[in-house]
Amino acid sequence: MPGWFGDLLLSPDEVKASLPAVEAVFALDEEERARVVERAPEVLVEGYNSDGIEAMVDGVVPVWRAAAETGQGLFATQVGP
Repeated sequence: MPGWFGDLLLSPDEVKASLPAVEAVFALDEEERARVVERAPEVLVEGYNSDGIEAMVDGVVPVWRAAAETGQGLFATQVGP
């Protein structure tokens, strides 16, 4: 995954170039996805809303694809305590 611990700033070209790798990271079968959802609270910052884990896992690829298809870049940041 491009970026650094949840922080990223990608140009439209970088979004398109990285899309296959992002899709590969999130190409989880049911068992793998269940393990990710179960273990995610162990690595996410304290106080993270665990109800949002599934939305996070399921939401990355559609957002990345939409940015690639519309020629947009992506910006993300993680705020820690």
